[in-house]
Amino acid sequence: MNKAFPRYQSAQIAANWGCYGCCQKPDPQTIQTTEYPPNRGQYAFKCTNCQSWTFFDLQNTEVTA
Repeated sequence: MNKAFPRYQSAQIAANWGCYGCCQKPDPQTIQTTEYPPNRGQYAFKCTNCQSWTFFDLQNTEVTA
């Protein structure tokens, strides 16, 4: 299975796109690293509204919120 995850320049930009489940904007300070490799959803936000996870990657390796 070949999934393509969105890639953003920063956690703030990723948060502006909103949760994939309910479209509510997550707090960029809640970014978490996952156990997934780069280009496979290495970072995620957990939505406080619907409890869904939104996975994404960052263009640079440094997490900035």
